[in-house]
Amino acid sequence: MPVKLGSLFKPRNVRTIILLLVLITLVFALYQLILGSASETGPTIFVPLETNSRSHKYQEKIVETLNQITKLDGSSKSRPHQQISKKNNVPSTELNLIPRYNKGFASAAAKYEKDGRCPKSQILFRPDIDATEFYPDLEFDGDWIRGKEYWNSFFEQRYKTAKNSNKTPPLKVFVVPHSHNDPGWLKTFEDYYTMQTRHVLDNAVEKLTEFKNMTFLWSEISFLSKWWQDTHPRKRALLKNLVKEGRLEIVTGGWVMTDESTVNLYSMIDQLIEGQQWVKMHLDVVPKTSWSVDPFGHGSVLPYLLKNSGIDGMVIQRIHYGWKKWMMDRQSSDFQWVQRWDAANKHGILAHNAPFDIYSIKHSCGPQPQICLNFDFKSITGEYSENSMIMQPITKNNVKEKAELMLEQYGRTASLFPHNMALISLGDDFRFVQQIEWDQQYTNYMQLFNYINSHKEYYNAEVKFGTVADYFDALRDTNYVPLKFSGDFHVYSDIFSDGRPAYWSGYYSTRPFWKKFHREVENSVRGAEIVFTFANILANQKRLNHSQQVLTRVYEDLIVARRWLALFAHHDACTGTSKANTMTDYGNKLLEAFTLSKRVQMNSIETILYGNPDSGILTTDLEIDGFGEQPKQIPIAFENPSGIKKVVVYNTLTRHRYQLITFVVTTPHIEVVGPSGEFIQAQLNPVLDTTSGTMRLSADVFELSFLASLAPLSLSVFQIRKSTPTGEHNAIHAQVYCKACTSVHGIFEINEIQTGDIQLNNDKIQVLFNRNSGMIMSMTKVKENITIAVNMKFGSYSSVNFRSGAYLLMPDVQSEHEIPFPNTHAKLIIISGPISSELSLFHDPLLLSSKILHAGDNRMLEAVYIQNQVDLKEHNGEIYMRFDTDLKSVSKVRVHERPVEVDDIPIILETESDPTHQPTFYTDQGGFTVEKRIKVPKIKYEGNNYPVNTMAFVQDDARKQRFTILVDRSHGFSSMKSGRLETLVERRTVYDDARGMGEGVTDNRPTTSNYVIMLEKLGPSDKVRHAEHDYRNYQPTLAAHHNSQELSYPAFSYLVNDDVAGVSSQKVSSAVEIFPFLSQEIPCDAHLINLRTVTDSTYNPDLNFPSRQALLIVQKLGYLCTSNDGEKPGCGNSNPKSLFYPQTKFNGITVKSMSHSNLAGVDHNLNTKGLISNLHDITTEPYEISTVIVTFS
Repeated sequence: MPVKLGSLFKPRNVRTIILLLVLITLVFALYQLILGSASETGPTIFVPLETNSRSHKYQEKIVETLNQITKLDGSSKSRPHQQISKKNNVPSTELNLIPRYNKGFASAAAKYEKDGRCPKSQILFRPDIDATEFYPDLEFDGDWIRGKEYWNSFFEQRYKTAKNSNKTPPLKVFVVPHSHNDPGWLKTFEDYYTMQTRHVLDNAVEKLTEFKNMTFLWSEISFLSKWWQDTHPRKRALLKNLVKEGRLEIVTGGWVMTDESTVNLYSMIDQLIEGQQWVKMHLDVVPKTSWSVDPFGHGSVLPYLLKNSGIDGMVIQRIHYGWKKWMMDRQSSDFQWVQRWDAANKHGILAHNAPFDIYSIKHSCGPQPQICLNFDFKSITGEYSENSMIMQPITKNNVKEKAELMLEQYGRTASLFPHNMALISLGDDFRFVQQIEWDQQYTNYMQLFNYINSHKEYYNAEVKFGTVADYFDALRDTNYVPLKFSGDFHVYSDIFSDGRPAYWSGYYSTRPFWKKFHREVENSVRGAEIVFTFANILANQKRLNHSQQVLTRVYEDLIVARRWLALFAHHDACTGTSKANTMTDYGNKLLEAFTLSKRVQMNSIETILYGNPDSGILTTDLEIDGFGEQPKQIPIAFENPSGIKKVVVYNTLTRHRYQLITFVVTTPHIEVVGPSGEFIQAQLNPVLDTTSGTMRLSADVFELSFLASLAPLSLSVFQIRKSTPTGEHNAIHAQVYCKACTSVHGIFEINEIQTGDIQLNNDKIQVLFNRNSGMIMSMTKVKENITIAVNMKFGSYSSVNFRSGAYLLMPDVQSEHEIPFPNTHAKLIIISGPISSELSLFHDPLLLSSKILHAGDNRMLEAVYIQNQVDLKEHNGEIYMRFDTDLKSVSKVRVHERPVEVDDIPIILETESDPTHQPTFYTDQGGFTVEKRIKVPKIKYEGNNYPVNTMAFVQDDARKQRFTILVDRSHGFSSMKSGRLETLVERRTVYDDARGMGEGVTDNRPTTSNYVIMLEKLGPSDKVRHAEHDYRNYQPTLAAHHNSQELSYPAFSYLVNDDVAGVSSQKVSSAVEIFPFLSQEIPCDAHLINLRTVTDSTYNPDLNFPSRQALLIVQKLGYLCTSNDGEKPGCGNSNPKSLFYPQTKFNGITVKSMSHSNLAGVDHNLNTKGLISNLHDITTEPYEISTVIVTFS
């Protein structure tokens, strides 16, 4: 035996053995590739976790029953399924759960997944000031806070030293008159305009024409457009002339001064385009500076958008008092705001932080507010204000004294900057309404200016009226090199009200019903923009005269919808921080935008599919009685003799997707047919009636759901057919498990929920739920064999009276109450079928549903879909949803430099404490990028609550695991413990928080919120891992991006009325079943933000005619690659920088020309590369947004 065994290891035999092993490995790999990757996700239902035999039999029975019904590959153990051929009704033995789109489409995403390609890592950029690293070290609790003033002996000594130094440049001051006009807050938009704003603009035109050296700023184009519409052509001409002179500066040019915390990327861009397009068409200017002084904290998205729209300087105001003090210490309030990924500083923008608290005269002339009141010269008979007892009009007798007093404040302000210049705002909310104020401010200031400027040899100063542009121009003329800053300025906190920190993080979650509806309207308007552009061009190019006329009228509806959506981006609208009557008015405007945009969609789809845009062929199954009401789904009744109801599904995303489509039907016997004539597996669920306090299964209506396979950016037509009880392809009736359910019919078999915890699972994921509460306990990814413990919980905090309101947040965290209450059992029901399994609980005030899918792509199968609704009624509180995981998500925190005084000499010492670890999580920035958030213990819950618009996650770098929550509206999130994600889902408080609104928030509506939960295994491989604070470690994965987009932009479904008068049934039946807008999908790392028709300005832009031009706006996503291969180009594109694949074209319409533009499409002088020949030639880098003007033939 030893001799024979040894012979095996001869060289010849070893080679043979190795060859055999290689062959066996190849065969096994081919087997796994062909058979192992088949979509065989069995629709298993929840399994009670018991060890007894009853549990085992229970599981076998359920799985066996469903397996006999159908498998995901279409096979069946009990019977063959037939497909009805579209043309000749010839049966075939095939049933598709999820039919794929037309084979003519190229699916590059599949190639991407197969190749596992990833984008090349960007170069790490290290800014001078990294907000993530420096924020925890800000001075949150200094003794100076109680005095409400920043000024101290350090600043005073520096000011005096500089003042007496010959090396200090002359003092240069730009005084900027302005009037901050909120388009809705304490009054509605229309009331403000009628009572105040129109007078401000009237007076501005008249007084600036009279006072030749006075200047003025204007930012809110929503008001300016209304004034333009109402005013005399002579005043229009005067205003236009003042703008061209540069004395009336249009700053930012946005429709509103947008919020930067609760507004998503689309809406932020949309309001900017709407405003800047109006400014260009009516005033023929492009704004060059931005003025954003009232949003409650500043994010990193707007600086990029401003720079991309041609703006090269921005002013901000409301940032954390600690940041203000930090920047004063270092004379760095003028800085270059650079994106973390922008190593070349291509998109950096010069930013000016107004150094003091707010933009009022009292708080802007210098560090001492009581002295600044001397220089507010408004004095209206019958009005009382703070300055009334202090201010004295300027005379020959007091001009020297007052000029020197003013210069002391201006000089101290300028000393906070190394260049010794100051930008001083002269205004406040709704100032300059009366002509007399213009006279008072101008006359008194000019006396002061003239006195100072005539004594330059003594004062070494120049003071004058100016604009923001004047300040930035002067700044660029100096040798000042600003520090580079990356990050954001959340959370905003003030101290000027009562000398203690107040954190403005409550509004992230205030009035969630409005926030949710805002995003629904955003989706609807975006969908209307894209499909209208195609329909309008199609009607023009095919010379459909009637369609052209109708669509021209429809375009006016689209403009109204655009503008109401843009109005809600205002920093007192989407934030929920206006009075109740104003919020109701906003809501009604949003509802009008929603209704109009839906109509635009239907008219446009009717043009594309049926050639008749006002036929009324399409209708919707949703009905909303009024703003604040929950939408009602109208049951589909099959009154047509054919028993067929056609459905048009509109996919606005530019890649293939699966969409779970649901309708309410009046018959339990239904079958669904896809666009190619194939039968689609559908699931019939019960409709629950809980109005009586019990869970009763309706006998009259049922929920039909099926998974629609949708071509990229397309219209697809499905059929819902009434069938018979024995129909071959009927929707499968879901299994129902419930303890407290009643039913008056036998449509659904009601089973008892077994004892033990509950598990929902498919082949990709297993989710364990608590048997009593119905909350998630753990999640397991089957393929990766990873499990995390999850403790899901709902609860409430009491609000601290007068410190927690519409703006502010201060919960009493010691008053925490759990929902449902401990030791009480929620009402649970489980509904499971071949498409999805769902666990729902009912416990006042909470309705909660957790769902997994059994069909779809891997992303969908690996996700948990959660929906909740909270109805507080008359109860007050801060309601939270919390997920505690066992992931260790922490970061080191170090202390950086801090100015100190040694022998009255200001110096900066470098200090560093021992590193500590603090809970860490990550939040999106307006759906654009992601920021790292490290807990700062001393600022408590309210200071560690951050805005989230699309996603938040925690991650364990050691385990390389990430737990992500995707959201469908803006929230406030926090992580007070390692591995925790907590968000406030509802708030109600009867107390005002003393920030101007003057009332509490008690107009809550029941709000349905949707979330997607993801557990991900992270990459990249160890060889390309980055440092702890490297932004590349915490970008979203591509799967998270795609799931988020599908959550934010669900497909639209419309019913076809094929019996409409005047429309032949032949025209309806002969319409195409799939209409793609593009010849193929776009790369998986690109996202179509909009395809927006431009208003024709050839004759009169106020006529609102659509042109043949459109803005094509596309973003290249930045993401964390989860493949080990981190250097290959992404998504299978031959040019990884391109936003389109080669040979991509618009379908059915022809393009005349394409050219680069700035973001808003108002600057076409960016054609450094000449005209664009093909869509494939549009290139950009990750994270960047590219705008192209497309001119159609």
